[in-house]
Amino acid sequence: MSEALMDLGQRIEAKRPEQVAGWNVTHGELTVEIRATALPGFIEFLKADTACRFTTLVDITAVDWPEREARFDVVYHLLSMWQNQRIQVKCAVNEGDMVPTITGVPRPPTGTSARCSTCSASCSPITPTCAASCPTTASAVTR
Repeated sequence: MSEALMDLGQRIEAKRPEQVAGWNVTHGELTVEIRATALPGFIEFLKADTACRFTTLVDITAVDWPEREARFDVVYHLLSMWQNQRIQVKCAVNEGDMVPTITGVPRPPTGTSARCSTCSASCSPITPTCAASCPTTASAVTR
């Protein structure tokens, strides 16, 4: 898993060098540090990029570092159910600075649900629910 996260960190940095200030893999989790002004565009990239697909915001938190000039780290924890990976997105901000909102980032498409003709379960290209052995699900997931 560490190797996959290292590859993902390199891919993200290569695709968004102007937004990424640094990244590392620690304790089996990828942490990407970005500039606060880049936050909405970066989150949108993480949702839309096919190698990422981080569509679930798990948590937002902040860490206070009183001795630092950029006193606060705002941290977003995201999950990609498609890749079975988690990522932390961190941006350092000064006291009194505003962090841009990500509420305007478009939601990912939800797909169209229909009955699977093979196993009769509810099935869609975005959220297949029939068995992994079902050929309809297998072809939907590999798209």
